[in-house]
Amino acid sequence: MGSGVHGTNGLDPPTSYNIYKTYVVPRLIYGLEVLPMTKANIEQLEKFHRKNLRHIQSLPERTSNAAVLLLIGALPIEAEIHKRCLSLLLSLLNCRNDKIHQILYRQVTTNFDNNKSFFTRIMDILEMYGLPSITQLQKNTPKKEHWKNTIKIKVDKFWNEKTLADVENKSCLTFLNTSNLEPNKPHHVWNVKQLPRFELRKAIIKARVMTGTYILQADKYKFTHYNVEATCQLCCSGNEDVIHFLTTCPILSTTREKYFSEIREIITYEITAEKVEQCL
Repeated sequence: MGSGVHGTNGLDPPTSYNIYKTYVVPRLIYGLEVLPMTKANIEQLEKFHRKNLRHIQSLPERTSNAAVLLLIGALPIEAEIHKRCLSLLLSLLNCRNDKIHQILYRQVTTNFDNNKSFFTRIMDILEMYGLPSITQLQKNTPKKEHWKNTIKIKVDKFWNEKTLADVENKSCLTFLNTSNLEPNKPHHVWNVKQLPRFELRKAIIKARVMTGTYILQADKYKFTHYNVEATCQLCCSGNEDVIHFLTTCPILSTTREKYFSEIREIITYEITAEKVEQCL
């Protein structure tokens, strides 16, 4: 990658991702909506895509694919190709060339079982996202802006739900709170624009803790086949796992206290005596 579009030495991850999404992704998948892509082809593109997203966020290779996408608010490459396929379909339906409409009708009626046909693939895509069939779209062709908004909502919702379901099945993502994640929006941990450089480095550590890739003594203890002690090197009073690191290590209490004060204020303000009685 060019200088500045990576990690701790340059732009923040959301800005880097916007540059990547604007200039790299369109070139990466240009014209692929008309080609019969195999699963192997898609996986090659996905590997390249995820590698760059990890690099932008300074996340290690072992980071879960779902976490890589959710933290930066990105979609898989397959979803981007599907959006372009659906946009191309509307262009064909709106075309005033009779020959193109004849080809479309013939392909849909006689060549529906050919997996290499664009129209066979587009029928599967329409079914995947719960969109009207080609025949229904021919009878009632939507306007371009309406169709564009529809496919964006449908595709984003489908892949967001699929990615969130993947997160629920991974024990390493226990500390990733999915309720704060929104489709196509970066996680609030990356809200570091116009902040000092050290804040970005802090955000990277937070992201690694949430994705289960921040190495603590308890992890070294497991990875080295018990050749390294799991005891915290700072306080030597307990095993250094995530809970100890974030909540109980006495050496880090000074750093932790200022954040706990903010949490106490929020809880005191939000949870009144009336709300407590209602819950009871």
